[in-house]
Amino acid sequence: LTFSSLNIFILLILAMAANRYSEYKFDEMIYVTGFEQSHHFNQLFKILELSNFQWASKCIHVPFGKVQGMATRKGFNYLNYK
Repeated sequence: LTFSSLNIFILLILAMAANRYSEYKFDEMIYVTGFEQSHHFNQLFKILELSNFQWASKCIHVPFGKVQGMATRKGFNYLNYK
């Protein structure tokens, strides 16, 4: 991704979060992704907070480690059991 596409991506995620709250009035919004995305979600949540979205504190990131045998970017979305 280029710098400009990263800006567009974060704007898309911000708009999606605002839309989800508007539509569902969630108690918690839980994002479950790889731990490599932790910085991204910290930034996202800080932007929501600084933008005075009252529900920003209801957004949670649950990171997980790597899953052996999983390589979705390479097209391998199955677990390799041995």
